[in-house]
Amino acid sequence: MSPASSNASPPAICAALPLRILDANILGSSCARVCPVDVLCEGACVLHRQNHKPIQIALLQRHAMDAFHASGEQLPKARPPP
Repeated sequence: MSPASSNASPPAICAALPLRILDANILGSSCARVCPVDVLCEGACVLHRQNHKPIQIALLQRHAMDAFHASGEQLPKARPPP
């Protein structure tokens, strides 16, 4: 279940986001800074169809990852393969 669809409190959701980002992309911190999101993600955002600005995914990802690193939180240990 995704954090957004759970009944978790906002701080719990915020704490889960960096791990969710890293689960999808181990280079999440780097990609938030160097990936051409204006072309890839923001350029393909469906909000353009409704004449709205796209979601600034790089800023959100960068904020989540910077907060994670600043918190001193450690990454969970990798699970052994099955």
